[in-house]
Amino acid sequence: MRSVVVALTLVAALAGLTPPAVAQTSGDVLVVEGLALPQSHRYEIYNAASGTYSPIDVHAVPSYAKKKTRVYDRTAGAWVVDASGKLDPRYAAAAGKTATSATPPSGEWQRIHGKIESIQGSTLSFRTDDGRVLTVDVSRVASSVRSALTPGEGATIMAHEWTGPTTPRAMYVQQDSSDPSHGGKIAPSASPRSAP
Repeated sequence: MRSVVVALTLVAALAGLTPPAVAQTSGDVLVVEGLALPQSHRYEIYNAASGTYSPIDVHAVPSYAKKKTRVYDRTAGAWVVDASGKLDPRYAAAAGKTATSATPPSGEWQRIHGKIESIQGSTLSFRTDDGRVLTVDVSRVASSVRSALTPGEGATIMAHEWTGPTTPRAMYVQQDSSDPSHGGKIAPSASPRSAP
């Protein structure tokens, strides 16, 4: 995987897509040329003629954005630059906001991974992998799931409603302990009793 990233960076450099020396990082977020890009995300350009996506290095995103080439953030499931050449404001580094601090539009499902900091009633304090602290309304999550949540535990929240920049309303919470993609195991289910 590392060799793929190195190869892509080399290809980007040879194509003149190197980032300027003023690129800065803040935690997981690369701030460069007016963009704020989570570095852990996978970015792709879309070739409309062939209908294919090609992965690109995070450092190449600004040059594609300048050319108004469609860039897709596979991790977030969002277009950084859409078909009309418009930049998604969540990726703009203007006025102190970054891609990770802007409010996602309500109605758009988000899967956000992080760690539970605390839980009181139906409010969860949640630190995302990219360092944001969210106040999550978990009132719509099953009470059996809410009661099993513990501080310090890794989890993924799934939400499509946001009541503010850092306040999603979760519909589901999956603990890492039950998520195979995060090293957990699916609990075996009991077999139904067979008829005598």
